[in-house]
Amino acid sequence: ESVAPTTLMNTSTKWHSTQTKPDALLARLTYVLRFATSRVIYLERHAIVEHRRTWNFRRWWSPRSPQGRTREFIMILVVLLAILVALLVTVHLRPQPFAKLAGTLLPKVVFSVPTTRKMVALTIDDAPHPAVTPGILRVLAQFDVKATFFIIGHNAVQWPHLVDEIVKARHGYHAVLGSIYAHDPQVQSARIVSSLLKQQVHPGGIMILHDGELARKKTIRVLQSVLAYLRKQGYKVTTLSALMQHGDYAG
Repeated sequence: ESVAPTTLMNTSTKWHSTQTKPDALLARLTYVLRFATSRVIYLERHAIVEHRRTWNFRRWWSPRSPQGRTREFIMILVVLLAILVALLVTVHLRPQPFAKLAGTLLPKVVFSVPTTRKMVALTIDDAPHPAVTPGILRVLAQFDVKATFFIIGHNAVQWPHLVDEIVKARHGYHAVLGSIYAHDPQVQSARIVSSLLKQQVHPGGIMILHDGELARKKTIRVLQSVLAYLRKQGYKVTTLSALMQHGDYAG
């Protein structure tokens, strides 16, 4: 009795009508056995390869191996770098806690004035400059604000008439550090500087901005924005000396 031609899986072997049932069945069983055996051998080899890979990976990270020590050192550096970046971002956005700590460690240096009144001192560093100082003075006059100017010697010698204008406008001078600072010499965007200063404002704070170079003309735009904001918030902007007189400062 003949059997219809048949193909098992991917084999090209065919059992024609000339084969009997026992022969066809034996051939099929032989093929299945060979196929199963080959799969077992492949799986065993694959498992051995995976085992070796796992072992190599563990050795790769093992602190006992040179590769492991190198990668452990790199990971420590990455973690330390991440912490440093986080600290720099925090100092940039919220310098008040660090200024308070620095004030505790350096009691003779003024970072801020302890007070609950809505007052801040405005300081202008590196003055004067003919392209910047006149604009700053105009904005201060517009908002009826007095500021503390820090004068650079060679600038004063080069443009003494600007120093006279500062004095005539009754702006003050004092040697301090501050607690409201947006790193305006490095940050070129007036909008970003203004935003950072507004976020940092607090009673008794000392705000720092810079004069002295043509590139710092953005200080004029920053003052326009920040002084308008402080007026709406009910803050009085004054000189450092006036802030110290009205605060609870005892240094």
